[in-house]
Amino acid sequence: MKLKRLGLGIGVPLTIGILVACGALPPGITPGNESLTGRVTFNNQAPPERLTVRLRNDIGGGSFAPVIATTAQTNANGDFAFQSLNEGTYQPYWDDQGQITSDPGVNTAGIAVPDAVQVKANQTAAPSVNFDVAWPVNPNPTVNAAISLPYSFSWAPKPNLPGAAQYQVFVKQYNAGNKTVGGDVWSSAWNAGNSVSWNGNSGSETNSPTGAKAASGDYVYQVKYRKSGGTFGGGNFFGQTKWIPFKVQ
Repeated sequence: MKLKRLGLGIGVPLTIGILVACGALPPGITPGNESLTGRVTFNNQAPPERLTVRLRNDIGGGSFAPVIATTAQTNANGDFAFQSLNEGTYQPYWDDQGQITSDPGVNTAGIAVPDAVQVKANQTAAPSVNFDVAWPVNPNPTVNAAISLPYSFSWAPKPNLPGAAQYQVFVKQYNAGNKTVGGDVWSSAWNAGNSVSWNGNSGSETNSPTGAKAASGDYVYQVKYRKSGGTFGGGNFFGQTKWIPFKVQ
C-alpha cells in the first residue's frame, strides 16, 4: 500500500545516512553527549518516503512533553538518530500534525509512539527504538460517508504493536468548507475490541453518553489506541488514526 500524506519534512534529500537531531532541549536542561537511535518501518519494511521523527521526554511525575524543536530525518531505510541528549527517559515518535485523510483505507497512523527508553550518561551503546507506522484501518464509517444515528463504528486493529492494546473512538465537529476541526462531541470508553456503538449523544469516555444529541452536519473522528492498562500520552506505546471526515444525516 502506498504511504499517503505523511506530513512535514518528507522528501528532503539527505547527504548522510542519518541526520543529527537539532533544536533546543526543554528549559533548565543542558545538552549532553548521549544519543538515541532507531528505525521507523511501514508494515515491517522501509517507508516509501523519508519521515520526520520527533522526540518526547519525561518531565517528571510520569508526564511527557515534546523536546522543543528537536527532530530527526529518517534515511532511505527508515533509520534515525538523536544526538547531544541529556540523561533521561525518551520517546521518539511520528506525528502527522493533525492531517484530515482522504484515503478510504487510512493506511498510515496519524500518531505512533513507542514505549519509552532510558538514555544514560556515559552509555556504552545508544539505546535503539523501532516502531511501525502502517495501519490499514479500513474504518467504518469510511471517508465522507453519511450515517444515521445511532451508529456502530468499527476498524481494523493496529498491527505490529508490542503488546495488547485498548481502543477509543473520538468524534469532533468539523468545518468541511475550510477543513478545520472543531470542538469535542463524544469519546467512547477504552475497549479491547474493534467496534463501539454511538447513540448520538455527547459525552466523554463513555459508551452511554447522555449529553445533547448531535445535529446533522459534518464531523470527523479518529480511532485511538494505547497499551492495555496504560495511558494515552504516557510513557507506554499509544497512537491514533488520521482524522476521518463523515456526515450525520
